[in-house]
Amino acid sequence: MLGASNRSIFSLMDLVPKRHSLLAETTAILREAVRSGRWQGSLPGERKLCSQMQIGRDTLRAAIRQMEREGLIAPGQAGRRRQITSVHSATGVVDRSPAGQHGVIVFLTPHHRERLHETLLLEVDVLRERLAGSGYRLEVVTNSKVFTLSRPNKALEKLNSDFPADAWVLHQTTAPIQRWFADKGPPCLLHGQPQGVDLPAVDIDYTAVGRHAGGYLIRQGHRNVTLVRPHAPLRGLDMAEAGLQNAFSKHPGETLAPPTTMRETESGDARALAESIRRLMQSPRRPTALVLTRTRQVLTVLSFLATQRMRVPEDLSLIALDYSPNFDYIVPQIACYRSDAETTARIVFRKVLEIAASGSAVHSPQPLMPDFIAGASVTKLA
Repeated sequence: MLGASNRSIFSLMDLVPKRHSLLAETTAILREAVRSGRWQGSLPGERKLCSQMQIGRDTLRAAIRQMEREGLIAPGQAGRRRQITSVHSATGVVDRSPAGQHGVIVFLTPHHRERLHETLLLEVDVLRERLAGSGYRLEVVTNSKVFTLSRPNKALEKLNSDFPADAWVLHQTTAPIQRWFADKGPPCLLHGQPQGVDLPAVDIDYTAVGRHAGGYLIRQGHRNVTLVRPHAPLRGLDMAEAGLQNAFSKHPGETLAPPTTMRETESGDARALAESIRRLMQSPRRPTALVLTRTRQVLTVLSFLATQRMRVPEDLSLIALDYSPNFDYIVPQIACYRSDAETTARIVFRKVLEIAASGSAVHSPQPLMPDFIAGASVTKLA
């Protein structure tokens, strides 16, 4: 996300919304401009914004009402421009909700908004709305640095001091961060997998997802399968890999060779992944199917295969362990697993309210199983 010092990077064209979803796009552009520090103190006047964004006043006012609900701007006052209430700090970017609420929940993530998964963005919006209805303000704190520290204690103490809260929701946190919260930190809920700590958690059951994907591919006749995963040592990725291996090791009546695993390079860029896929397809045990653990891998693999005049699924089957709205525009439809953001948000809401009210919660993990979309990217082998 751009900082205030970079606000000059925006051009007038950044303020022109695309027409496929005018209200949503208008709100997203205004939201990003406010959070990046494009405007100081207040929004420009409605006439100026409508002219710059090439939209009608009704659309602009609907977008402003949405931003008011999110707490990015203050309620309107007659004769005055809308005041900006978002906060920029050295530790990250904070989304403030309207004043007058008695509790605070902090959502801590290493990723800026533009890098958050679309499903998670929707989940955060639903969570914010539900918490507001119960008298709590949700603050989304972005701090990538603390996630890179092997000893983050001091940084976490400062974060806790800067953002006092009734409870925290921790997204994709590292083992050192989890240990600090378990030993010294305020009440929290993990939005991810526990790593050697006894903390309440809500996350996808990636072991079950990996096992289901493996079983599905086996039933379609696939025996040479490769899992593609980032180099990062994330617990969810380990669980998915274990589940896939388990499906092949426990297949009744047939001894199957275990799936192979291809780890992306540290850079994780598209060219490096394409080169790894090239080598994989030239190996003696060429896979008939790839299991992709990140949605971005799908577009890279599809575009690379197109350069090689290879077709999906005729030459190579694909199955993704996650979902992206971009999949709705891909032919053939990608086989994938789709989580319901509203369902997840309701579960997180209930648990974090319990934690905020009592300072503790039942620590049993809340496993979630996403829906499987069979799609058309997996072919049935003879």
